[in-house]
Amino acid sequence: MHHTGGGGERERGLYIINLNNDSKHTVSVPRADVLLYFRVDRITYSVALPTYLPTYLPTYLPTYLPTYLSTFLPPRTFIKSF
Repeated sequence: MHHTGGGGERERGLYIINLNNDSKHTVSVPRADVLLYFRVDRITYSVALPTYLPTYLPTYLPTYLPTYLSTFLPPRTFIKSF
């Protein structure tokens, strides 16, 4: 891994989103922005989220998503870091 300073914050993180159909989706959390990938009806969507989001994303991700994006996600979208 490459570290560019001693802030203590993680610059990158990897997350798994478990949708209601039990399929798994990865979320990349780069330093610059948060790029979210998810699939709905065999279509893969990718969305860039604002940089001010914490790297430890909350359990209910739709809280931080734009309104149009949360319409694609089920009410219970769980996210785990590892």
